[in-house]
Amino acid sequence: MLTTTRIEKITQQLLMKLRVNHPNELNFERITKGLGIKVKYWEFESEIVKRKGKNIIFLNNYSNEITRWQNLVHEIGHLYLHVGRQENLPYEFVQLQEWQANTFMYYFCVPTVMLDELHTITPAEVSRIFNVDYSFSVRRVEMYESRKNAVMQKRRTLAYV
Repeated sequence: MLTTTRIEKITQQLLMKLRVNHPNELNFERITKGLGIKVKYWEFESEIVKRKGKNIIFLNNYSNEITRWQNLVHEIGHLYLHVGRQENLPYEFVQLQEWQANTFMYYFCVPTVMLDELHTITPAEVSRIFNVDYSFSVRRVEMYESRKNAVMQKRRTLAYV
């Protein structure tokens, strides 16, 4: 098991709350129903709003199913990581929030604990098992391998101390 980041811990807690233990349980209906999120479709980019105490995620109605899933989780990331709207924030803070929501998306769509259980971790396998697009799976595998290598390097360094 690798060490976990703050964002990864939030995704793990959320997956536990939703009782998601297998990749096939990572699906649109289960997640939106479990979180009580309403989804609406429109022609613009994805966005999350709170109206009358209810969270509504707007997704682009022209995007494919996989892109909608990834965008849904990105917006859920904003819900669990951030407060308020971005319109009045400085550009740098907006960029930080987008990076954080993207990181949440990678960890939620392809949880590390589930990657740890795979025998073969390739972008093609990750894409197939977790129903994410190939470029997404390439990045997620890079993130996973990078952290795994950093942990191994740290262990080697500590062994020499």
